[in-house]
Amino acid sequence: MPHVGSSAKRADDPRVLTGRGRYVDDVILPRMVHVAFVRSPHPHARIVGLDVGDARRAPGVTRVLTGDDTLRLCTPYRGVLRHYQGMKSGAMLPLATDRVRCVGEPIVAIAAKYQAAMK
Repeated sequence: MPHVGSSAKRADDPRVLTGRGRYVDDVILPRMVHVAFVRSPHPHARIVGLDVGDARRAPGVTRVLTGDDTLRLCTPYRGVLRHYQGMKSGAMLPLATDRVRCVGEPIVAIAAKYQAAMK
């Protein structure tokens, strides 16, 4: 393996190393919003209630979505492994509805207007 341990020149090195790189976080578009997800800290738990009133009233917030909202907006999807015949996941939605099944599962999505002060 002649490449292991040897330095490799990358085409974008001069641009990135001299501070002229452009990243997705640098792009600002009209009407752009940012989204943040509230994720479960628990490996398995029932969702007995969500209080998103303060988030909905916060300045700059354009939308707050919960799992119940996704029930009205989306149909459940299943993950399928093509190389394993018949192997598929249970029905899933983008946000947890009645329970979380793993640490980090998204529970709430909050979209807010971009503000330069956020950077």
